[in-house]
Amino acid sequence: MISIGILVGSLRKDSYNMKIAKYIVKNYSDKADFEIIDIKDFPLFNEDLEDNVPESVLYARKQVKGKDGIIIVSPEYNHSISGVMKNALDWFSRDDYVMMKKPYLIMGASDGSIGTARMQGHLRQVLNSGAFQMYSVPYNEFIFARIQDNMDEYGNITNEGSIKRLNNKIDEFVQFIETLRSNVK
Repeated sequence: MISIGILVGSLRKDSYNMKIAKYIVKNYSDKADFEIIDIKDFPLFNEDLEDNVPESVLYARKQVKGKDGIIIVSPEYNHSISGVMKNALDWFSRDDYVMMKKPYLIMGASDGSIGTARMQGHLRQVLNSGAFQMYSVPYNEFIFARIQDNMDEYGNITNEGSIKRLNNKIDEFVQFIETLRSNVK
């Protein structure tokens, strides 16, 4: 079965983005093995630490390296990538380049009307850079705008249109990974 890691770019206790990640793990386990990879304990990236990389970073790198694809679920802060996500990507871009050439899918939730569109554009620039060179499925983004109106208190997506679009996006991503894997062999 395909194994997909999920990185969440929010530390907030009641983060909508973490709720989306948990929703994916709970509702799509028949399509792939999804695992949320913990990045919350990463120290701020510092090249002086590269000779003694923190255990939290080493463990997450090992998890990422073993995945067939990565889903990034992140909020948009000040029209860009959250500090938590950028910090994790900085750690993942070093040493053995654990995300290099992996397929990726970007998602994000916001209480605003345009969702996380600006963040997703910036994130794509990072993921297409030399340290990552990741593969993206066409239209590799999914935006949850006005998420507070489309999710219940238990983290269930309640909007039927969003559920259908998410089903399709997960199916597309899994198929994309399968296609890449079959072409590499």
